[in-house]
Amino acid sequence: MRPAQGQGEREGPDGVKPASVIVVGYGRFGQTVAQMLAAKGVALTLIDSKTRQIDVSEEFGTKVYYGDGTRLDLLRQAGADEARAILFCHDDPEFDAIRLEPILEAFPQASVLVRVFDRRQLLALGDLDISGTVREVFESAMCMGRQALQTLGFSEQAVAWVEEEYRRRDLDRLDRQAASGDLHAGEELVFRPGRAMVKEGADETE
Repeated sequence: MRPAQGQGEREGPDGVKPASVIVVGYGRFGQTVAQMLAAKGVALTLIDSKTRQIDVSEEFGTKVYYGDGTRLDLLRQAGADEARAILFCHDDPEFDAIRLEPILEAFPQASVLVRVFDRRQLLALGDLDISGTVREVFESAMCMGRQALQTLGFSEQAVAWVEEEYRRRDLDRLDRQAASGDLHAGEELVFRPGRAMVKEGADETE
């Protein structure tokens, strides 16, 4: 596959040796995921559609192939028929169930993980049988929230409760939003300033 006019020639994944995992999108998110897998010796094929990202990666000795990794033909060229997993780490908020379902059907042996932009995109993926999704700022925001509570002196018990309760409420809201099609569903579950629901005994500072 050739890049768009004016971008210069870049090598696509046609004919590459099949790898265990295909990573689509090698920006900051994809780099972290790929490096964690590489640390355990997992064979990877990396794909990105941004030529600048490919050039920068190769300056640091990492081979990244050019192309749209959501296309079935390119995924086949990259060895998706034999891959154990396909990880969509690209930043595409329009990547929805309509685009993902043919990939799941074409490569049923591969576990599929998807980076999603927000809850709207998560809902747009519907109830597809995928191995996992990660909202791109959700976990890092949870981490900072934990650190903030710890900095303020709340006990580990209190911090753990807040995280568990927040995750439970968030999943409940997602279920209600998916069922109703209304993003306002479950608003009463949101923690808001002045309306915190504190678990008895879990708000003591250390």
